Amino acid sequence: MAIEDILRALDQQAKDDCDAVLEEAAEHAKLILDDAQRAAQDTKDGYARQVERVARARAARQVNAARLEAKMKVSSAKGDGVESVFKEAGERLSSLRDETYDSLFASLAAEAMTGIDGEVTVFVAAEDAARANAAAESAGLQATVDGSLDTAGGLVVEAYGARVIRRNTLEDRLERVAQFKQADVARVLFS
Repeated sequence: MAIEDILRALDQQAKDDCDAVLEEAAEHAKLILDDAQRAAQDTKDGYARQVERVARARAARQVNAARLEAKMKVSSAKGDGVESVFKEAGERLSSLRDETYDSLFASLAAEAMTGIDGEVTVFVAAEDAARANAAAESAGLQATVDGSLDTAGGLVVEAYGARVIRRNTLEDRLERVAQFKQADVARVLFS
């Protein structure tokens, strides 16, 4: 029996050793599986964060593009509004030929002819030819008056062989005012 006891003891020890190896292998496998699951979750979370970053960046670009487009449309509408104010003012220039126009023309002519001497050519609308002759005479200038200028009022004076040209038409004055006052008009219209 001693051999049988030894064999039984050896058999039991082999079983215990196998169980211990299997138990250790199972624990090791569980650790490997846990590590693999953690790594998979980390990878999945990383991809999710990356997709979220890309989606946010794309959404931000789209929002910014939409904002820019909206600002451009608003700016364009404001520009059109300001432009229409000056266009309407330009269309109304011809209505300035009323009882006060003689005085206005005389002021425009005096300003354009100041500091000039000798012979000049004065370009005006046909209906302002007599006014131009009177203004040149008043300024002591010898003037050739050309009544072919297409203008709502005012004049263009050429002096010294056309080296000096002074534009003082109503359209020119409106254009100069528009250059300096567009921001003010926009502020009044859109505030």
